[in-house]
Amino acid sequence: MSASRQPSGCTPAYETEYESDADQSLAVIISEALATVEGTEPWEIDPLYDVIDFDAVERLFQGEEETPGAMTLTFGVDEWNVHVHGDGTIEVYEAVQPADLSPTVESVVGD
Repeated sequence: MSASRQPSGCTPAYETEYESDADQSLAVIISEALATVEGTEPWEIDPLYDVIDFDAVERLFQGEEETPGAMTLTFGVDEWNVHVHGDGTIEVYEAVQPADLSPTVESVVGD
């Protein structure tokens, strides 16, 4: 992982990949990532649909054909910050300081 993708104030805990044409949904992949960092099973964590609308997120990233990887969605779940990048990378960070945990979308357009 490049240093430029690491959010300031957070420590990386887990990284995985998502492909929109994969058998598993984005919600399942993120649930598995969070369960891994918590040392539990995916069905033992709180439902993520209470935190974020995954159908909307999948539609949002499917529309990124012109600038793949340029968008990042960030949201908080308990003591974890989850970053979903347009290139399919999903990163889970342990929050080491209080942060605004409301979902945000950031799009970076290069030169």
